[in-house]
Amino acid sequence: MPHPTIAVMRTCVYCNCSTEGADHRSHAFPEAIMRNSEILPAGSICGHCERYIGSKLETHIAAWPPFALQLQFNGVPGKDDRPRRNVGSFTLTRTNAGRPQLSMQARVHRVSGVKRVVDWEVAPSAAFRLSNFRRAAHCVAFHSLMRSRGIPFARSARFAPVRNYIRSANTGDTWPFAALERDDKTVPRIVGTHIRSDLPGLAIGIQVFRSIVVVDLGRHPDFEKAAKAAGLDVWAASATRVPPLAFRYVER
Repeated sequence: MPHPTIAVMRTCVYCNCSTEGADHRSHAFPEAIMRNSEILPAGSICGHCERYIGSKLETHIAAWPPFALQLQFNGVPGKDDRPRRNVGSFTLTRTNAGRPQLSMQARVHRVSGVKRVVDWEVAPSAAFRLSNFRRAAHCVAFHSLMRSRGIPFARSARFAPVRNYIRSANTGDTWPFAALERDDKTVPRIVGTHIRSDLPGLAIGIQVFRSIVVVDLGRHPDFEKAAKAAGLDVWAASATRVPPLAFRYVER
């Protein structure tokens, strides 16, 4: 006698509403950062939750000043498969000769000497919100986990706090993250996510060329301490201000 089949209704991983019959597929990696083909299974996220994530969170992940600089400096294509004019505080245009030209809203400090030294300080764009960026970074990491480990794994009770934080965080609810800016030329030209097995919990790194942001979906109590020991800058839950992105140009 054949075994009876059990129909499993598809529901949104965030709000649990039915997505039965929906053929829309959400991106696992946000096209706000880069056009890509990393797709989640159809019906994983409902249209309402996806619109919320796209409008409230993903714009802030691309506007994180180190990410925005890397995206514009490298001319990374956006959703329409073309480099964008504006990302965060950075504007990409072309000269009359057709060469790319990067401009930014910056404070400039000139240092006198034999060679001209210019120190730049670029503040986040006026629309950037650190609280939204924190949630966006966790969202990117969580969607990466959904794609690599499967929807049932991501639906498990252990990730309920993560899902709630991404979709409906309470006012004042902030989670820490760590960041690293590498200036050496040996850094792989990667845009994507990766597991940080050297850190406790379930740490996932989001890399845009030389800029890396790491979050812990496992909320391990030693994450911040371990991240500092690994040489990362830790943004504690209490941090509310993003300092200007500083870099120096030395005239040749």
